[in-house]
Amino acid sequence: MNPPKRPVIVVPGFGVTRLFDPVTRHYVWGVPKNTIRTLYPDNLELPVDMSASQTPTDRLIPQGYVGSRGPINIGWQLIEALRKYGGYTPRSLGRAQTGSPVNIFPFYYDWRLSASENASHLDRFIDQVRGESGAKVDLIGHSAGGLIIETYLKLGTSSPSEPDSWREAGLKASSKVDRAILIAAPLRGTIDGFRILNQEERFLRRRFSIDIVATFRSVPELLPWSGRMVLDEDGEVLKENLLEARSWQHLRLGPYDPVVQADAEKRIGKDGIEKLQKAFESNLKSAASWRTALERARPSSVPVTLLAGDCVATARYALIREDHSLAFYPGKLRSNEQRLAEILFEPGDGSIIATSAGGDRKPDALFCDGHQGLATDPNLHRALVRILQE
Repeated sequence: MNPPKRPVIVVPGFGVTRLFDPVTRHYVWGVPKNTIRTLYPDNLELPVDMSASQTPTDRLIPQGYVGSRGPINIGWQLIEALRKYGGYTPRSLGRAQTGSPVNIFPFYYDWRLSASENASHLDRFIDQVRGESGAKVDLIGHSAGGLIIETYLKLGTSSPSEPDSWREAGLKASSKVDRAILIAAPLRGTIDGFRILNQEERFLRRRFSIDIVATFRSVPELLPWSGRMVLDEDGEVLKENLLEARSWQHLRLGPYDPVVQADAEKRIGKDGIEKLQKAFESNLKSAASWRTALERARPSSVPVTLLAGDCVATARYALIREDHSLAFYPGKLRSNEQRLAEILFEPGDGSIIATSAGGDRKPDALFCDGHQGLATDPNLHRALVRILQE
């Protein structure tokens, strides 16, 4: 085993970083009690008062990864893999214990924010890791973490709405990075982004209600880039472009669903629903600007390796029925809907289809595992080390 050549920064996906409230001094997300609390309201939603700022945020601080170790902690799994197979030294086993310098670092970030916002945070973190040495770093991103890396390498810390700054900012960012590896990154979006805006997530007693998720600026960036993501019962792909708010309104989806609005009204009132919808529309527009920027910006000079899964039937479209219900998984299809499976699903990892993980090219390597399982796959772990040592 060759010694590590450069420091590595690990950027995991959506929901993997814990969020801490410095005022109440408790974790809002990421510790076991968050899944069973029912006595006080959720406060994961981002502010929706657009008069205060175009990119409002709150006081929550990203701090540590979800869980301590194990399959739910994707960040820890990747760090542990490089320790085990690549000889890397994490902060928990620094020079004091091993005599070796720390050379693998977890990047904690607020996964509710946009990829561009988090690319700016990543830039500052890279500068901290590089320190006085100025050595380049390697980046590893899993899932939505890959979108942050892709954004950073192409746009640097520039805004997607300022094309004159893309080239210089992208070159500056790329000069700090030697190599990047993206694992199951939704480079062309995922139906999962559409799903969590239409199907409430539950973690035991904890709700990720749709009116909360609709405030996240990251989620519209996860939507499939084609905009056409819904199939009807006749097997026809609807022409509605769900990258635009009017299509959500017309189909009564997401924050425009009457059932969602009735549920949300109990928490935020009718005035709050109007503000929520305006914030969602703004998030959709910002995501559109971001996608355009990534398409138009010059490719980075940094070598990027794309790894993906390809042995799980993964949604390319969602099925919408006449009764307005939606189906996202093969196991949720009714007997008379099985004929639509070939259109609805493609090879992937259960969350990201392989063609999306490849972006504008084929993935460099495919593994037979699920989305979370990829981060725990020993074969993928060994591949990471080989790539980093090339």
